[in-house]
Amino acid sequence: MIQNLLITIAIVFGTPSAAIDLETPFQSIDGGTLSISEWSGQPVLVVNTASMCAFSS
Repeated sequence: MIQNLLITIAIVFGTPSAAIDLETPFQSIDGGTLSISEWSGQPVLVVNTASMCAFSS
């Protein structure tokens, strides 16, 4: 039990986080562009969906 807890803590706190570029725009699904800085100071939920795959119409 303690060993699993220590492994979990090591993974969570030992994994370096990647820096996020807030200014580089990316394409939105409707063809426009978005920038993460538009949501600065607000909580953001990112959901990865398969919007342009063979299973969606």
